[in-house]
Amino acid sequence: MVPAEYAAFCEQVFSDWVAGNLHIAAPIQNTFLREYCPEPYLIFREGQRTLTFLTKNPGGGMDHQLRKNVRAGNPGIIDPKRPYIENARLLADWYEQYLGERREDNKDTLRSEKKAATRIRKMKEIKDKAGYSGMIQLEVFPFHSKSLNVNHGLLQNALNDPLVSQFFEVTKKALKGLDVIAISGTGPNPNKSPYINFVADLMGLDLKSASAEVLVRNKNGPTGWLFHSRRDGFFRGIYAVRGNNNLPAEAGLQRIAKILCP
Repeated sequence: MVPAEYAAFCEQVFSDWVAGNLHIAAPIQNTFLREYCPEPYLIFREGQRTLTFLTKNPGGGMDHQLRKNVRAGNPGIIDPKRPYIENARLLADWYEQYLGERREDNKDTLRSEKKAATRIRKMKEIKDKAGYSGMIQLEVFPFHSKSLNVNHGLLQNALNDPLVSQFFEVTKKALKGLDVIAISGTGPNPNKSPYINFVADLMGLDLKSASAEVLVRNKNGPTGWLFHSRRDGFFRGIYAVRGNNNLPAEAGLQRIAKILCP
């Protein structure tokens, strides 16, 4: 389910991070929270037919992701002695429980946690409606950050960084054999977004020839778009939404599922 070359590279990233040997070059190293465990992918469900969701990065760090806690086994969610692929399963299970649906309406839940809980629930709903048995989530950047504004400058520095550029390369290869939907926040013109154009190239989606459909609008106009096509038999889609990186309401989820599985 997780392509072999991609999985092997992620194993090396994880082991280097545990050992304290993971190096990100100076221009972008302070963009990321390097003491928190990289999370390049999560395995939510395993199955013969897998839907992949591509998101920007794992977001802010949590205590269980700190290197000192991982090494000490406290709180023990990430096991440094296990391969990352096993941790990817354990983490996905933990996030589903910790960020379970009950937390969406919990007044004590952080806003970022509510958004993550909602996103996971909606990803699962698309998977089920479209008839997939497996679901994985890949990150464009595997490193945590407090916030991540991906502009031309950051992308250029990332492409010049040996580690990050190699990660992009193995991710691009991995996506060739997967049905994938990217989820991205955007401004009023998604086609002009440096990040969306970068993600489109990463997954092999030609925005100029892709089908484009408005899934969400308000009184001022469109606020959520799905750009999609099929390439070599595999689905490529980007759901771009104004202001955040969440998925649409029920009608929009049904429409995405129908496009995935007409």
